[in-house]
Amino acid sequence: MTLCTCANVEMGTYAATVSMQTPTEKWVGVDVCIATEVGRLWMSGVTTLASCCGHGELEPTVVVAEESIGRMRALGYENARLYYADRDDIFILTGKPLPVQQENPYYQAWQKRLRGDPSSESC
Repeated sequence: MTLCTCANVEMGTYAATVSMQTPTEKWVGVDVCIATEVGRLWMSGVTTLASCCGHGELEPTVVVAEESIGRMRALGYENARLYYADRDDIFILTGKPLPVQQENPYYQAWQKRLRGDPSSESC
């Protein structure tokens, strides 16, 4: 499945990324065409370590922390075995809607920001 909408963006470049703040308040670059799904993974309690949309050449993937492998499987994600046969922590992104854990601090901060709550300093 190709989710990538990056036209003429070469693999390994950051030309089509957006800056997003992780639940741990670290700023990272995420390919724009998968940014929504990566953010929803965070709101679903998944810790991501890296991601790539595949730039129209490969399947979009995400690398997750070891403690998030079970959560990814519970959400119905499949491992990216075609290119990473020996890795349990790399999953294929699907573009599907995800359930959000409303008690997740990242989700709560995002909701406050949407409401314009001045007490929300980060999201």
